[in-house]
Amino acid sequence: MKRKIIFFLIFVLLFSVWFVSAEEFSPIYGELELSIKISNIIQSEAENIIVNLYLFPKETANQQVTLITEPDSEIKDDSIEFEFEETGTLKLEINAEIKREIVIKRVGKIHISGAKSPDGLEEFTESAEYVLNDDPFIKNKAQQLATTDTFETLYKLAEYVRKNMEYDPEYQEIKNASWIMQEKKGVCSHYTILFMSLARSLGLATRYVSGMAYSNKEKRCGEHAWAEVWIPGHDWVPFDPTFGQYGWLDSSHVVMMYSNDAGRASIDFRYIGEIETQSLEIETKIKKYSKKITQPIDITINPLTDKISTDSYLPLEIKVKNPHNYYLALPFRVSLAPGVFGESEKILLLKPQSEVTDYFIIYVASENYEKCQDSCIATLEVKDVFENFDNTIVIFKKGATRISLSEAQHFISLYDTEADIDFYCKVLGESYYEYENMIVECIVENREERKELSICNQNICENFTINKDEKKNITLEIPASQINESEKKDISVMKCLILCIIAKEKRDVIGVSCIDIVILDSPEIKITTLQNTEANYGSKGNLRAVIESNTQMTAEMIIETQEYMEKKEILTEKDTQVIDIPIKTWKLEIGENPVKITFRYQDKKYKEYETEKEFLFTIRDVDIFTKIIATIIHIFD
Repeated sequence: MKRKIIFFLIFVLLFSVWFVSAEEFSPIYGELELSIKISNIIQSEAENIIVNLYLFPKETANQQVTLITEPDSEIKDDSIEFEFEETGTLKLEINAEIKREIVIKRVGKIHISGAKSPDGLEEFTESAEYVLNDDPFIKNKAQQLATTDTFETLYKLAEYVRKNMEYDPEYQEIKNASWIMQEKKGVCSHYTILFMSLARSLGLATRYVSGMAYSNKEKRCGEHAWAEVWIPGHDWVPFDPTFGQYGWLDSSHVVMMYSNDAGRASIDFRYIGEIETQSLEIETKIKKYSKKITQPIDITINPLTDKISTDSYLPLEIKVKNPHNYYLALPFRVSLAPGVFGESEKILLLKPQSEVTDYFIIYVASENYEKCQDSCIATLEVKDVFENFDNTIVIFKKGATRISLSEAQHFISLYDTEADIDFYCKVLGESYYEYENMIVECIVENREERKELSICNQNICENFTINKDEKKNITLEIPASQINESEKKDISVMKCLILCIIAKEKRDVIGVSCIDIVILDSPEIKITTLQNTEANYGSKGNLRAVIESNTQMTAEMIIETQEYMEKKEILTEKDTQVIDIPIKTWKLEIGENPVKITFRYQDKKYKEYETEKEFLFTIRDVDIFTKIIATIIHIFD
């Protein structure tokens, strides 16, 4: 950890009083002691009430809990059960004393293919009422963001949620993930639902955690929600996309309820009669905290230049080395500067024993120039959440180089190729046949200045203009001729097409979205062999057709001769089967008779198909007595 000592600090204080310090992080304490009081009032006319409270502090590896209940109750693993036999005004109360430690999960590199959850966690991978694993837009976005590494993928999913969601306390009603993906507004529950849905769409097990946490904005402990993801070798690993805490949690996070979905009831009542209840009241107090915890890493900051004019935008490089053999995802903030343009805080992913580089933009407004006289000295400082930091100085003076905003952004873009354009796509319809044009819908959101963009698949493009903070729906029609045999993978009867949609500005590709499209083989029946093509006159001719079908379907079979025609509905099985076809020999001529068998069938889009087979069926002659008997038997046929 590098700390530079500025020997002329007095000069800075005298001539740089207008430079301001950025907002500080909340302290990260190794351990907190809290008390939580949960109470509920019931107005009862019922003779017996059983109350199950599910929302209360739980005992975990990092959370020690002592509970006192009034009245006395039965404390189970996931609920506290109260029973009331009197009427009138009733009150239940839980007083919890909690000792909570900071959580830091030391997750190393784990291939995402090996992050499958064990048996027994199926409910945490399936779609639920709010957390979904099958929304096509969400699934496509998750696939875009996913890498081969589990923790890196989860970091990208969490950062996508944090950066794209707008925290809005007006949106308190719980919504499902499809709504959240469209609106991108809400509170912690919405952030958590979307993150869990992204992770579940990749097959990862996630659970919803309801609890309490300290809010920097409100300066108090309040109700909060976050997620946990099951990672092999580490069990449940926390991810809080609202607070930007990934793989770790500050010690103010108090676990009170686990569930596979949002919206689980925190309390329920069983009774006969009538009752009126109020909302649960929860009071939280922080009683004691330990010294701040450390997590040693090395931070180095370097401005593009150490001498610059005012009214400039100065790129500030930050390099962070992680000496540990596990991932860290930590917030870094410009804690001291004249001003910051854009983000003053970034959450950086530090891979095990590696280094990462990023940039802030420091800004000095021209209206402060006069206060500098000939020159001013500013201290720049960047600090992480565990108070590792580095600082340096920059001189602002007349006649020095001025860096414009566009110049600063261009410089950073040379090192940061990630565009601030979000787009994701889905195919309209569950499946397509090879002869059909495919319809793909993409949503494009622009957080940069007005842009001229193209959404393309091969030579099929949709060109459009999109303004800053605008969202557009773009539709592409991909002709059937665009499907390349090399892009398909046989999956039984179905084929999967990996269709990649490219977003580009002029010639620069800014994003790729690949979609799995189910391509159905057109149904087909083949008549491979005909057996028993001879029969005696008057007998039941039993022609046998060996057919091959590439799928199970209902077909109409038509038998045509010069003397008669018959139709019959049959159910074909996939692969090979034998069909017995009766031939009315008494209606045919002695000798060879032309016969045609036709199978008519449809695909799921009602397109009709036909398979024909023409052949000669031989009628062998019989004696006159047999002919007379056959004529009498079939006279009314």
